[in-house]
Amino acid sequence: MPTLNELLQIKTADDVLAILLQKLQARGFPLTALQSGTDYRTILESEAASIAEAWSLIPSIAAAGSIETSEGTWLDYVNFDRYRLERNRSTFERRRVRLTCETGFGPYTIADFQLWTQQNIFGGARAQSQTGGTLADGDTLDLEFKFEFAGKQLAAALDTLLTPLPGVSITVVQEAMLEQGVDQESDEAYRERGRLRWPALSTIGAPADIFRAWAREADPSVTKVRILDQHPRGQGTVDVVLSGEGGISAGAVSAADAFIRARMLQTTDLLVYAATPKAVTLTGTVTVKSGFVSSAQTQGAANLVRLQTLAPIGGSNGNAYRSAFIEALFVANVLDVNLTTPSTNVALPPQRFSRSPTTSRMTR
Repeated sequence: MPTLNELLQIKTADDVLAILLQKLQARGFPLTALQSGTDYRTILESEAASIAEAWSLIPSIAAAGSIETSEGTWLDYVNFDRYRLERNRSTFERRRVRLTCETGFGPYTIADFQLWTQQNIFGGARAQSQTGGTLADGDTLDLEFKFEFAGKQLAAALDTLLTPLPGVSITVVQEAMLEQGVDQESDEAYRERGRLRWPALSTIGAPADIFRAWAREADPSVTKVRILDQHPRGQGTVDVVLSGEGGISAGAVSAADAFIRARMLQTTDLLVYAATPKAVTLTGTVTVKSGFVSSAQTQGAANLVRLQTLAPIGGSNGNAYRSAFIEALFVANVLDVNLTTPSTNVALPPQRFSRSPTTSRMTR
């Protein structure tokens, strides 16, 4: 069976020019004075280039007819036209941060939007306070912070206070995530939601697809879903394991749980919960060409974040592959990556995903 690419062979400007010359010759036009640079040939070449440019759009237009082949804004059109699905946009991550005031320095009256914090790591992002309050002497105060830019953020804690407050420090809070920041939905994730549109309309069919569709529909921060439907806790049980691009908030899990329970068959023993992150620390030496350490650090860190974003819950075949970490660090101008730990692939149970790792040292 021919593929779409085989059916849609585009014409180059040279191909179109040859066709034009053949047509002119067939109609009796003399072609003896069409040397390069002549006015008539220049006009034909310009027309051929314009026609070829229009011809190059044919594969894109044809591909837009299918959810499997359309991309970018064409995919936006197809998914909305057929399924009334809009692409999920990037969202701002919000976290709870606890301020601790040493005795003898307070009280402080903190206004909304007054404070800035930052992740104390290479490439760490900044966040601004959204709420205020009174920080009493020797007491603590929890505030909500929103990251400066939308999208997925590194998992590192907001532990550096940029706004001067003498005697005030930041304490890491458990369950600090209020809303998970996510990047704009990728083509593949958006395409999958379209594929799952039909299963989401019924409780009959492949249960895994039904639960996956409902979980994705419940909250835009749910970008990874793993269905454990082989009786994980005994006969008749189904587990729906959720994650975002770097974790997931308790609110998103609750929303997915409520959304699914309102639609599922009541005979199913369902459990919806967040995947457990497994921290993977990389130690070793990355040797870089002189003068390129900073750019290698930036690109390497970005690749590791991307690796976490793409990694499914439970890893690939139950593993976070060591070779994938090495490949992520082997960016432009890197001469060698000597990774000492992990020394083997990292095993991941079905309910876990690998957390963005860190590198220990880069040398010139």
